[in-house]
Amino acid sequence: MNLNEIKEKLKSFYFLENINDERIDELCEKTKTVFIEKDKILFRKGEQYHKGLYLIYDGKVQLTSPDFKNELILSNGDVVGVMAFVGKSTYNANAMILEDSELIFLPDV
Repeated sequence: MNLNEIKEKLKSFYFLENINDERIDELCEKTKTVFIEKDKILFRKGEQYHKGLYLIYDGKVQLTSPDFKNELILSNGDVVGVMAFVGKSTYNANAMILEDSELIFLPDV
């Protein structure tokens, strides 16, 4: 995928839509697109933080944890791994891919 395609995908996320082009270009150089098949695990509770966030461009991710009774379904435009990103520690939930998904991995910058 070329930088222009990644740039357009990043700009589709609500929290990046007003970022200037120069900053988006910097982000593009650091991101990578990740394709993950249905029923694969993105990360597990207690696993070491992957040093970045996953942005869901197309697909669905289910977050579950034995500590919580509810599950959370994330989809296009959502961000996965925020709590670990903030704490720079381990994940506090399991993240399973519910359908073939395209994610954008945005590493710590």
